[in-house]
Amino acid sequence: KQFYQKHSIPTASFQCIQSIEEQIHIPLPFVQKTNVGGYDGKGVQIIRTKNDLESLAKAPCSPST
Repeated sequence: KQFYQKHSIPTASFQCIQSIEEQIHIPLPFVQKTNVGGYDGKGVQIIRTKNDLESLAKAPCSPST
């Protein structure tokens, strides 16, 4: 996504997050995708509620809204 953004290629909005503390402040709902191994459902999860925050991956990731 950073490549797309850098080259003005349309893509969904996203943020690169390095820690869980940063993720807790993202408005719900969002999709968490880990930077390594996050593809086609692996390393990807939808965070819809505050309860879902408990299952956040503990790895750098890119949430999309």
